[in-house]
Amino acid sequence: MTKALAVIATLSAAFAAYFLLRQEPSEKSSLESQVVAIEETAGEYSLGSSDGLPTTVNINAVDLFDNALAEAKRQNKNVFLVFDGPSCPPCKVLKEFLAQQAGYFDRDYLIVHIEMERMENAEFVKDKFTSDPSVPLIVIVNSAADVLGTSVGEKGNIGFPTSVEECRHFMSMIQKSAIRSDRSNFEQLARELNDFAEPIRLVAEKEKDATIELNPEPWTGEWDNIDADKPDITRLLVSLDGKKLSIRAFGKCEPTDCDWGSTELRLCRVNGSKNETVAFGKWDHGFEDSFVILRLKDGRMSCEAFSIYKDHSERDCIVITETFHRSKPEEGVTNR
Repeated sequence: MTKALAVIATLSAAFAAYFLLRQEPSEKSSLESQVVAIEETAGEYSLGSSDGLPTTVNINAVDLFDNALAEAKRQNKNVFLVFDGPSCPPCKVLKEFLAQQAGYFDRDYLIVHIEMERMENAEFVKDKFTSDPSVPLIVIVNSAADVLGTSVGEKGNIGFPTSVEECRHFMSMIQKSAIRSDRSNFEQLARELNDFAEPIRLVAEKEKDATIELNPEPWTGEWDNIDADKPDITRLLVSLDGKKLSIRAFGKCEPTDCDWGSTELRLCRVNGSKNETVAFGKWDHGFEDSFVILRLKDGRMSCEAFSIYKDHSERDCIVITETFHRSKPEEGVTNR
């Protein structure tokens, strides 16, 4: 049974950066009798020991890393460095997975979390191994600080692995750096990782599919009001520049229509719907703000237009509803 020789820093209610060291019962250490409890106090940490004499230490990433290398050499293990942060959701997910699989990782590694935002010299330690700024980022080294694997692959940092390709990369790091684990251990960890990542992967794939469906092409073109006699908005011109939509509107005026000018048109997904999309535009006319919400159905575009007055006239907000169809090209003219 292993004895815990831990230095655990609770850095926030949302996330804890910690350094876990373990030793075999037969091995002796100067820390063997120490009961470690670290409390954050004004940027410093109080270290309580079993003899009741507290000392104060700063959490310095360089010292943490150097101590880990020494302990790894003594225990014949490698160091599993995790560079993370307290406000990073994938960091929390990775931490949870490592905690669930602590029995596996304890065979081969000392897990060291270096909290980028709060630990002194955290960037200095990270820069030794990578210039990638993202977190969480994993670096596995031996006791001589030689790099055995990182979470940075061909497509960048995998963070917490969720896709099949990312899980393969993670397992490749483990297989190349493990000291005591064998094939059966690798297979078991791979299954555990896949089971843990699958719900996250399914959500990510669903969000990716939803993003692909926001197609701007059906919105583009010139749209005329189907009520030619009494329209409030006569025409809408929707254009696409790269991936950015813009809309130009014309209001009913005499002797010629009023040009509202162009503004950005944003596509939005209706919450809870996989297929329904609306478009949103806003104009600032100085004395009033005008908003439109557009929907496409059966080749027609419905428009809800809102006017909110800012001229202190105390006029009520106005809402109008219009329907548009695509303009018919004049003879010899093609719509663009």
